[in-house]
Amino acid sequence: TVYMPGDEDGESSKLKIQQLETMIVEQRKFANERIATLLEDRRIRDADEALIREAADKKVVELEDRLKRTEELLQQSTKDYILLRTTPYIIHEQQQLLNAELESLSGERESLDGKVRHARKDAKKRAEAEVESYIANLRDQLQRRSATATQYERRISELESQNANYKKKHREIETR
Repeated sequence: TVYMPGDEDGESSKLKIQQLETMIVEQRKFANERIATLLEDRRIRDADEALIREAADKKVVELEDRLKRTEELLQQSTKDYILLRTTPYIIHEQQQLLNAELESLSGERESLDGKVRHARKDAKKRAEAEVESYIANLRDQLQRRSATATQYERRISELESQNANYKKKHREIETR
């Protein structure tokens, strides 16, 4: 007796090949969607950090404007002091108040400048660390998916070769 493989084996192989090809396409689509999502997340984080930096910069500009106005007031009060020597106590008191405000604003500005610098450094370090982490994660996923795709491609090639051999044997048997 001679055993002849039926069309079921060939059809089964074709179905397996189609399933494997479909799986590869789906995995590639998933990888592309994941990459797009991660890039969008990064864009949003960058936009948020830009808003934070912009707000801090506005605050610094505002404080610098206040400091400039205070310095101008101090200069004006000094001029008034020279012109109005008849009221030295009042001018002296005004000058002390302005000096106190100037010192307060200068200290506040220095404090805010330090906080802004520190926040910028921290944000940059966090962003760089997150980017490196995402890149490493994406590379790892890509390597794993590439390895899986290569295995699927080898398996498809093997199945196609087996299918061709089965067809050849089937034809040889039919021609006998």
